[in-house]
Amino acid sequence: HYGILEKENNKKLFIFNGGHGESKNPLEYKKFLKLKKELKNNGFDILSLSMSGYGYNVLQDKNMSFPLNQNSNIYSKHLHRSFDYPVFGKTRFSHFIYQYFFDENYPEKYPISLMLSGNYYIIKKIENNYDEIVMAGLSGGGWQTTMISSLMPKIKHSYSFAGSLPVAYRSIGEIPHPVESINSKLWQEYDFWHFYFLSLFDEKGFQKREHNLIYGDEDESVFYNPYAESFSQLVKNLSIAGLQAFVLHTKKHDIDVEFLKEKIIN
Repeated sequence: HYGILEKENNKKLFIFNGGHGESKNPLEYKKFLKLKKELKNNGFDILSLSMSGYGYNVLQDKNMSFPLNQNSNIYSKHLHRSFDYPVFGKTRFSHFIYQYFFDENYPEKYPISLMLSGNYYIIKKIENNYDEIVMAGLSGGGWQTTMISSLMPKIKHSYSFAGSLPVAYRSIGEIPHPVESINSKLWQEYDFWHFYFLSLFDEKGFQKREHNLIYGDEDESVFYNPYAESFSQLVKNLSIAGLQAFVLHTKKHDIDVEFLKEKIIN
């Protein structure tokens, strides 16, 4: 996994993960470029990230798409053999295959950790340089924002755009990337509620952090109404300190720059 850190020795850090769509390469995503310009002018360093096998983490060669690191020897219980990764040939890189991959040295780990650990350790390497860390992401990047902020208490504010809903709010037909939400064995033991709650607690166990879930009411891709509105109303009724859900009026599967500026820039 690769990240790009735009550093000016500020004490605040904004992290953005682009997800799967047109935002998968943040440096080609116009809304991110507009947002980061505003944030830089307000004292933030900027770290941009991509999903596994997308954006910064692929090498394009004609019709073939490979992760940059092609030398990892990863064991697959599904195929019962070791092989050089990847094994996808000319097919589009898919996260579906992650549910079958295991690390020989850590066989007890869920394969889905492969999709989190690269970006997790990029952030871990620099987190102590900052007094305040804010993270946001779109789609799969919104999913990563929820998962990573739940694991990293130094991320004080997190904003997930169209990244997840608790399983009870969705049918299988609404899930574009099922490993992240359904197919991993992780989801036999946990729901997204667990990770929403974890995103609220600091390193001392106090409920002092904030996690925001943002959806489009007519999002052309996923998590649109009635799911989004129903979940948003439930979060409002529960009145859990630090947890908020918003439904914005839009058909676009996109971040809302003005919304983030209003929330982040004091």
